[in-house]
Amino acid sequence: MSQLTNAIRSLGSRFWSRSQTSQRQTQPFHAGTPDRKPGRDAYADQRALVRSDGPTVIFDVGANVGNTVQRYRELFPDGIIHAFEPDPATFARLEARFHGDSRVHPTRAVVSDFTGTKRFHVNGDPATSSLLPRPRSGRRYYNRRGVTVAEIDVPSTSLDDFCLAHRIDHIEVLKLDVQGGELLTLEGATRLLSRTAVTLIYSEVEFIALYEGQPLFHDICRFLEGFQYSLYGIYDLVIAANGQLRFANAVFIPPRVREESLDRFEPEPY
Repeated sequence: MSQLTNAIRSLGSRFWSRSQTSQRQTQPFHAGTPDRKPGRDAYADQRALVRSDGPTVIFDVGANVGNTVQRYRELFPDGIIHAFEPDPATFARLEARFHGDSRVHPTRAVVSDFTGTKRFHVNGDPATSSLLPRPRSGRRYYNRRGVTVAEIDVPSTSLDDFCLAHRIDHIEVLKLDVQGGELLTLEGATRLLSRTAVTLIYSEVEFIALYEGQPLFHDICRFLEGFQYSLYGIYDLVIAANGQLRFANAVFIPPRVREESLDRFEPEPY
């Protein structure tokens, strides 16, 4: 793991940003654009890697107030976006923001490993609210406003159940930003993943525990490898004041996308 961490840190010298991906600005482009520099911008890479004959189906899991929904709305104008947010107050803002937009479908639910009800930790910084509590010990690697101020019960759905109920056969983009709950979300999507019915997964990943019992980057990689998904790129590394790599965003793709979009390039020139 030390070699992996060192390699990822070396990427940080080129790509590290104190802000998350949703705050960056990118213009859409298509695969094959001469000035494309793959691996530099997560949204531009998603636009290049995702090809669809019909409307692009996008799941924004952990949509918050809709900043990434807006990004996907601009990036894929023909897209159908299912946006999930469990916190009632945050969901109200999300729903109001896209009221009247027939291509955005907000759902107030946490997306997890089963359909039912889950206990949800509401934090002082709403963007950090999670199914998981904060760590009980160790150095604090999260912002001071990110402490739990309330616990509530919220509706829960699995991706497999939601897609079955809504007759959705394929997801082009699955975006996950669920504050340590990423593995739970993926565990509720095993039917989709076993068919590689998700073209691309764009997920926040952590390298140090920000929540009690949460999976780390290598846990997500190991789980997805079981379904033949592999890492394409890591973006927007965030590093703590003591030098510890905290979290980043990652793109994972199945073999079909790798073969169609990447293997056609000439071998490396060195």
